[in-house]
Amino acid sequence: MLQSFINGITLKSVAESLKARVVEENDKEKLRIANLNQRIKNFTGSREDIANGLIQVNAELTGLQNVVGSLVEGSDTRDKLETRILRLEFQKNVFESRDKTRGADILVEVAQEILVSEAAVALNAQLIDLLNTKIAGMA
Repeated sequence: MLQSFINGITLKSVAESLKARVVEENDKEKLRIANLNQRIKNFTGSREDIANGLIQVNAELTGLQNVVGSLVEGSDTRDKLETRILRLEFQKNVFESRDKTRGADILVEVAQEILVSEAAVALNAQLIDLLNTKIAGMA
């Protein structure tokens, strides 16, 4: 399916633009994986760690909310960021309401987010390779 999509691209400028966007998205996902891994590493279930997790989530929320305000309503990027904000708000609520016994739930949720991001990175890498091949063939 992905190959047929790539085959449908007829302009080199379109392929290059798409590749640039995919590379940018891939870099964001890699950074997200690093942040999530750091969150797991820092998490031990203590009240201090809960407070630190809340600080991290609040910082990311604040940054994303500032960015979303400057984006065009209905754009793909804005929609993705709004979805991420909803997830962060959920995590914030969990951090604020949970006790030490719920620490494992948070770790599982973060681990699942890492797996999703790793899958996105792998698919993006495949798409980048296909686009590189397509671009080279268009020269």
